[in-house]
Amino acid sequence: MGTFIYLFSELLIFTLVVFAFYKLLKSEKTTLFTIFSITLLINIYLISEAFNSIHLYLRELGIFIQLGHSSIIDLLIWGLSTLVSIILIIFFGFFQNQKNEK
Repeated sequence: MGTFIYLFSELLIFTLVVFAFYKLLKSEKTTLFTIFSITLLINIYLISEAFNSIHLYLRELGIFIQLGHSSIIDLLIWGLSTLVSIILIIFFGFFQNQKNEK
């Protein structure tokens, strides 16, 4: 049960962060677009590190969360979130160029 709650909260936070930045990227100009893009990737990394620290802290308390060998599930969630974010950045970067050319 603890593993489910941990993974659900991690996925929820990653989804909310990516969605919030999606809204920001969609509405901003080129200069802010670049800043928000870099900030999004940094935030994903920091959230991933925070959840890794929480996992280690819970392990020290004797609460074990089964994430597989080398926390492979955490790595997959981080990689998927990063991939989705990069796709969003490329997608909106392309549309920013199309809008600027017109």
